[in-house]
Amino acid sequence: MSEPWKILMYIAADNSLFDHALVSLRQTIEASRLGTSEILVQFDGPDQDSAARFRVAGGRKAVEWEAPAGYTADRAKRLEHFLDWAAEDDKKSAGKSPIFLVLWGHGAGLDHVYVYATASAPTDALPPKAGVKDFFDAGDANIYVKDIALARVFRDFTKKIGRKIDVLGLDACLMGLAEIAHEVRESVEIMVSSDEDIPDASFPYREIVGAMETNSSLDGKTLAQLIVDKYVATYNPAKDTTAVSLSALELSTCDAFAAEFKSLVKALLAGLTEETSENRIVRAREFSRTQSEPTYIDLFVFLTELTESFDRSSDIYRHAGNSLHHLYILHHRAAPKDEMINSHGLAIYFPKNLDPEQVAAASPTIFPVQPAASETLPAPQGGGVKTPPHIPDKSVLLPGGATLPIKSYQILWSEYIKLEFNRTTGWSTLVRFFLPEIPKGL
Repeated sequence: MSEPWKILMYIAADNSLFDHALVSLRQTIEASRLGTSEILVQFDGPDQDSAARFRVAGGRKAVEWEAPAGYTADRAKRLEHFLDWAAEDDKKSAGKSPIFLVLWGHGAGLDHVYVYATASAPTDALPPKAGVKDFFDAGDANIYVKDIALARVFRDFTKKIGRKIDVLGLDACLMGLAEIAHEVRESVEIMVSSDEDIPDASFPYREIVGAMETNSSLDGKTLAQLIVDKYVATYNPAKDTTAVSLSALELSTCDAFAAEFKSLVKALLAGLTEETSENRIVRAREFSRTQSEPTYIDLFVFLTELTESFDRSSDIYRHAGNSLHHLYILHHRAAPKDEMINSHGLAIYFPKNLDPEQVAAASPTIFPVQPAASETLPAPQGGGVKTPPHIPDKSVLLPGGATLPIKSYQILWSEYIKLEFNRTTGWSTLVRFFLPEIPKGL
């Protein structure tokens, strides 16, 4: 491409990732000395009441906007406002520059809820939350953008600029899901994401932005592959024992995959009348569980297991093989390799079961507790990842050193079934068969 890239970064750092966000911002600023890319940043942090927008160029940042008092805490609206500003700025360049959009922060994949046990801080300092709000974690782990809202914000943005987002970088944990890719496919050409945890040190922006600045002819596919390669090299086992995985997904083929996957789902549902078929599906599910989140399975491994378990004459074998052929993983790398499965970087939701508490949360009827407000946040601990802890007996560290124990974590089933991927393929109908605990009305 002859036009320089326009880099848009939305950094959700009004949380425990603040110090790491400063590093990512500093790396981006330093790399901007090398070229002419337009770099626009919205930085939320250090607390929820602080947000600012910067124009970055020539190794410096200039403040373009600061949040007024009482600025919305709704993360979806904040992202929308940032992209509205970027769309207005885009008109100045006649809308020709390719776009690299980064969403930086905590992530957990699908719409979810963290249920908090009684906090160790005084109860009057921790008022009960009145519901679940929208986007990556901020102080309260339940403030994030819902997947459907994310797709809507992207659609509105691409209508305003008259073209798709060339590369979307999701620098957050567990975002490499077929459901999310399908939801945003109309607005995004290539999505770079991980179906595993992302270390809190994040993408290596000095290397990524530096490469973009010194080679403006990079096209979207080349850039996406470069991001994957630079990221994995940063966490090479020779330097770090952190297990990482990152993929570039070409979303233009999402619909072709969904059409074939729909046929596979029909074949699997038909096969459930036979006990041997049900056992084979369960085995394929268990053999393909991802490392970081056991309710997600690796799609490539799952489909491969189905082709190895069913006879070549069966519809399940045929449609599983065809689905593999249409899988839209453009480029994937992982390190280290000695895991339970050889991850291929695109996951899908297939939990083993839901306990009664998860069923209640699917409504949702359990309201978590919101941490106390504070001017400062605790420094992050080294070696962490960009998702709040979500197994029993873990805690969110609050300002001042208090802890907020997480009782459980669960995907909101009532929100999950609304995703277009499920409406198109019927996948949630198959998953529902294995979740008898869910009330019939959900």
